[in-house]
Amino acid sequence: MREKLQRLKLLGSSLSVLYVEDDDAIRLRYAKFLGNFFNNITLAKDGQEGLALAKKSNYELIISDIVMPGMSGLEMIERIKEQNPGQVAIFISAYNDAAMLERAITIGVDGYLFKPLNKDKSIELLTKTVINITLHTQNNQYKTKLESLVEEKTQELIDTYTIDSITNLYSLNKLQQDILSNPSYKIAISKIRGFKAINDIYGYDSGDALLLQTAQILLNSFSRELGEGNYRLYRASGTHFVILANVASTKLYDVLLKVVETFESSAIQIGDETLFVEMDGAVVDERCETSLSNADKALRESQVKKRVILYSTNIYEEEERKSKIKCKEHLSDAIKNRRIVPYYQPIVSNKTNKVVKFEALARLLLPDGEVVSPALFLPTAKESKLYHNITHAIISQAFEDFKDLPYALSLNISTIDIHNKNTREFIANALNSFPQPQRVVFEILESEEMHSYVELQDFIQQVQSFGAKVAIDDFGSGYSNFSYLSKLNIDYVKIDGSLISELPASFASKAIVEMLSSFATQMGIKTIAEFVSSEEINKLVLRLKIDESQGYHFARPLPLSEALAAL
Repeated sequence: MREKLQRLKLLGSSLSVLYVEDDDAIRLRYAKFLGNFFNNITLAKDGQEGLALAKKSNYELIISDIVMPGMSGLEMIERIKEQNPGQVAIFISAYNDAAMLERAITIGVDGYLFKPLNKDKSIELLTKTVINITLHTQNNQYKTKLESLVEEKTQELIDTYTIDSITNLYSLNKLQQDILSNPSYKIAISKIRGFKAINDIYGYDSGDALLLQTAQILLNSFSRELGEGNYRLYRASGTHFVILANVASTKLYDVLLKVVETFESSAIQIGDETLFVEMDGAVVDERCETSLSNADKALRESQVKKRVILYSTNIYEEEERKSKIKCKEHLSDAIKNRRIVPYYQPIVSNKTNKVVKFEALARLLLPDGEVVSPALFLPTAKESKLYHNITHAIISQAFEDFKDLPYALSLNISTIDIHNKNTREFIANALNSFPQPQRVVFEILESEEMHSYVELQDFIQQVQSFGAKVAIDDFGSGYSNFSYLSKLNIDYVKIDGSLISELPASFASKAIVEMLSSFATQMGIKTIAEFVSSEEINKLVLRLKIDESQGYHFARPLPLSEALAAL
């Protein structure tokens, strides 16, 4: 905390701050607290006065109460952001109101504090906000400096930016510009072999001498083979030399073969020593995009094959295609032989500390018994017609496993499933046959794109008509979660695991989880914490009054018999 205080004082001393608060006692007391960090603080007693001051002067930070007579803090910031969309603002409020929180988020609030004000939380939030303001200011200054560099157009400054200081060739910056300006040009790349050893043995000055002589040999060779004006040579980085040429890739390949041969037969003078150095090289085929990424891939392949190559991404595309075909074959065989199976992870009530439900998670079993994670086969399944078979297999097996068990069952459903008429009919028939549909929860991924809210609402109403429940999964991972809660009749939200796992170390994650939990509770929706992996995280989750928890702290996903035995 001491380090944060020092950093806040250092960065905040030069910032201008507007503090708006209608309560005289609170305004004077908190202004005195802020004075420990900020030298330039302006006070306003209400939103109208704050708006007038903001129109006259630019404040890097505005701290405002929300509920004030006349113009509220929300309205004031909203009107200020109409003129200055980037205005940084922190709200203070005594009210934990869901509608107020949602509006603050919509406006673009940078922080939120609740009264009575807590000193440590204030310092945490102010430090984070001031750091962001400082970084934004520095970025703008850097941008302005670059713009000024371009505008001045002096040869000295341009050369500094576009000419390599060792070889006098064009630099990486110039290469990036020229690729954008000349997308039809073909690209070749070469690299000196064993340069590090030369540097280590003879020293950096000798290394620079090697780079300079290499540049001269390459310039002479390309000029002889292509003619002046038909190519540009760059030192991209280290010992990487890149050529852009206005010729066919096959022609450039023939030229590069001759240039590399010339280079390797040329004597390099390093002090009193005469060296002969080898070089790798590659040309990107004209059917591929002219890019540094493709050039880098081409060079790596050249280094493996130890010869100059004409590179095409078709080689890698073919390998990827074969890999997908193999994965598809595994999937088809697994579906046919009932080796797509559910593993189960318990979900614990934070009130009773007892398991109340299990989540069914898809796994693929290979013939040798190896268990494959869905991350490795679901992408291929989604690209083929096999995805819905996986959904059907997991639901069928899970319903069979849980028909006589006293626990609720949670199942993952994607928007791909919801958009598919056959899968929705399958789900309806399965629910109709299940003895207690009220024990079933369907988890919909919040991060997946919703093409139609109407279709989503229809699905929710359909399953809820049987008594089943609906959860939004990974809640908090995207930007549309609040609108989900206001538009959809949701029973649960599962708070995104990345936020839960960062609770012990991240003040921001804690603040977000606290707000999301409070917001969901006020909407009458139960909350579930994912990725509870330790007792430390579990205690924080309990403190935040989240209803249920799931994670490795309780159990890993297991086959049904092992999951039940672990209880």
